[in-house]
Amino acid sequence: MKKIVFLLSIGLLPLLSSAQDLEPESSGLRKTPIWLQHYGSGGFLSTSLVYDGISSLYIGGTFKEYIKLPDSLLRIDPRRYRVNFANQPFVQKHDLRGNLQWTIFADGDARLHDMAIDPDGSIVFVGEVWSKDLVFVSADGSRDSLVKPQPLDHGCYVARFSADGQYIDSYYHQKLRGGTAQSVAITDNGSVILAGHHFYREGSESKRNWMIIQLFKDFSPLGVWLGDSTGRSSITDLIIDSKGETFLCGWYSTELNFYGEQRKTLSSDQKGFIARLNTDGDLEWINDHIIWDPLAPGQFTLSQLAIDHRNRVYFIGNAASQTVLGRISRRGKPKWFKRSQGRTNTAFGMTLKGKDGLVAFGHGYGGSFFGGEPDYDWKGPWDISYQSAGSTDFFVLDTDRKGNLDSFLVGGGRGTDYASAAVWINGRLFLLGHDLGGPEIRMGQMQVPTGSARLWLACFDWP
Repeated sequence: MKKIVFLLSIGLLPLLSSAQDLEPESSGLRKTPIWLQHYGSGGFLSTSLVYDGISSLYIGGTFKEYIKLPDSLLRIDPRRYRVNFANQPFVQKHDLRGNLQWTIFADGDARLHDMAIDPDGSIVFVGEVWSKDLVFVSADGSRDSLVKPQPLDHGCYVARFSADGQYIDSYYHQKLRGGTAQSVAITDNGSVILAGHHFYREGSESKRNWMIIQLFKDFSPLGVWLGDSTGRSSITDLIIDSKGETFLCGWYSTELNFYGEQRKTLSSDQKGFIARLNTDGDLEWINDHIIWDPLAPGQFTLSQLAIDHRNRVYFIGNAASQTVLGRISRRGKPKWFKRSQGRTNTAFGMTLKGKDGLVAFGHGYGGSFFGGEPDYDWKGPWDISYQSAGSTDFFVLDTDRKGNLDSFLVGGGRGTDYASAAVWINGRLFLLGHDLGGPEIRMGQMQVPTGSARLWLACFDWP
């Protein structure tokens, strides 16, 4: 293992092509949930699932034109602007038995990318908005507008609602046009940190670079940090550990300028990086040699980080269309990682399984996952393999703290199925996903019927 870690740290380990025959699907992967809740719409993008630590789950994303609720139909007015995609943000609150408590949404052209629970129990969500206004509709039907400057421009927003679904406040960063908030974290004192990227122009060239915005609890500005490299970059996740230090991950291509540290690639392929900031917000280190030499051809991106009760840092991402899961030390050195094999598998994210391990999720066309310690050619033995039923199936994998595979779940039908967020609570896994509409979505002995695009929330026994 020491030799493998050394090779990872200098980024020289070769990557196996994903073009290969698939192993037969392992038995017992298509488990039946304890309960399954689902909703229909003209289109869905599910993005977020958070637990309040007491008794409630909050799910979020965007929908197109309407949502079919158990006892009503929620519909926006399509005359205000052209509706051509799932660009209306929404948040729903459920209890741990799947019962819907309320739905709030935003009437406008926007996306919801991430959510977090404030220490006071309120719900904070972030994203990007294109329309000239964004009207937030509370659970009781009251309407409140985001204060947005004119002329119209694309930029990032943050909104706060109470635990009973009532609008509290929102904010649009007026001095940073073209911003997109991909991730949100809240400090112990309630300040809000947004991370993502911003678009801007230099002459005739359009650029995209990373951004971090920190706000006070009342959403008044505290600080802004921006990338200014000649390449492209973005921050995909930001998380604060129990010591108050910040870990973040993202990607860049061509060139990266991160808090004065310069990184370069030899191609336009996206390369992943992880960085650590101390409690004063100063850069401790940045590592872009996690599993791949940035100077080598090929694409590697990072999706999400997780930090356990001992402040161990885990990452998940995608390399050459394969899922990569691993751990990095607090000093930025790789500890271990595992990688799938087979057709395209896209990792969306991961969550902690108590103090014992990790639960990762995504979708793919089939593949094999995480056998024993891989050799230099990424060959088996592989523990579990699956094959999609139609287009993509969603998958969930469970590992211990060293990446050893414990269990696996697959679901989906003949259509295109996604798992986008998950939380683990006391032996149960709550999983959020959506599809593009069409054939039924199968989960063991349960299924979501054929129809328009559907969003679903499922609960599995997951000891």
